Amino acid sequence: MKTIFSSVIQARRLLLFVLLFVVSLLGGFVAIACDSADYTVVKSAKSPDGNLSALLVQRRAHGPLSSDVYYVIMTDNQHEIPNLSTATHDNPVLVATHGQDLGVHWSGANAMDIICARCGMRPIDIIEKKGSFGSVSITYLGFPNGTATP
Repeated sequence: MKTIFSSVIQARRLLLFVLLFVVSLLGGFVAIACDSADYTVVKSAKSPDGNLSALLVQRRAHGPLSSDVYYVIMTDNQHEIPNLSTATHDNPVLVATHGQDLGVHWSGANAMDIICARCGMRPIDIIEKKGSFGSVSITYLGFPNGTATP
């Protein structure tokens, strides 16, 4: 009798473990697939040849402990503006918090500047930074020490 009772308890524990694992796995997929944040183009600048645009995009999260995140992305002017949620995660040039005062400026067809003129950014605010996008070189102007080198 004790053996049957023991195996029933083990079976229930195993079933409970499997159910909890499946629920947590599904919860993770739902969290990844559902981005409830709002994306807004804050600033944009078109390249001198008109082929590309640089967009400063704000991602405003609705959670109490999340900061707004700012992305600089490049778009091809031959097509519509892409889905901002997808574009900001696919290939951003810059990802940072506290980027509301950043500027984007083209200094040539293949040269773009991202400007932080007294923007209040600290090195910890930079999440990702690239020095180029395809044939376009990117220069970071006015960024505090520790943030200017991609």
